[in-house]
Amino acid sequence: MQKKYSFTQIKSICKEQGYKLACLENAEGERIVPNNAIKINVHKHIAFIQSRLKNEIFQDGVYYVCLSHNINSSRNPDRYPIVKGKLNDNTSVQRQPEVIVQTHAESVLSWDQALAMQKEISDLKSELAKFKYENNELAKKVEELESELDELEDEEGLKEPVQKTGLEQGIEFLKESAPMFDSVLTKYFDLKERELSLKEKGHISNSNTHDEKKTKTEHRRVKIDPGSENHIAQIRHYHSQNNEDRLNEELDKLEEANPELYKQLCEELGLES
Repeated sequence: MQKKYSFTQIKSICKEQGYKLACLENAEGERIVPNNAIKINVHKHIAFIQSRLKNEIFQDGVYYVCLSHNINSSRNPDRYPIVKGKLNDNTSVQRQPEVIVQTHAESVLSWDQALAMQKEISDLKSELAKFKYENNELAKKVEELESELDELEDEEGLKEPVQKTGLEQGIEFLKESAPMFDSVLTKYFDLKERELSLKEKGHISNSNTHDEKKTKTEHRRVKIDPGSENHIAQIRHYHSQNNEDRLNEELDKLEEANPELYKQLCEELGLES
């Protein structure tokens, strides 16, 4: 028989395990109370769930308090069953009915459909080969830049890591737009930032000072307006990367600029506004 928990036990477990997010689901896996926002204390949210479950609209039975440590793990949380009211001996956790898929003769592809599917597969293979080639070229470029920077650091005797510049937002947006090149793009632009920082500190000589100042100015102009498409993409990226600090910072900007859009996005991401 599956162990059941009380809210007192769940609160104690939450404290011991360091959970940050909590939500409530019924026996069918339907979410009744969504996860709290990161900035909301999880223990207060559990108290809200306990109060919410007392409502008469919820029938007696088994429910699940789902706990997780961060936004990523909330997609597959730890589920702790609790009981509302009294259960009969015959009461058990309901399960989703098994879905049986039957294949009928009319589902067989026609000759034209088979050819079309074969062409689509061939096109996808070609596109994949193209991506692999581009990925290899970027990897080579990264290796070249790493080698150049190593030589520069050896010559100048740099001991402290170069801090990131204003290109960080641009890098994050590129990660959102092209996730398959995430690691390569990160290394490439990190190296470019370090190279620019070295130029700013005067470790790299450049006779054309006008072009250098122009390049610095252009990089400092990277700005994303709150509520814009780029800003929404950036928030989704921080959510997928579990970057809680940056996520909360950008959500606050969005809430101030466009409260309605803020509420819609919180609902979409499963966060409590």
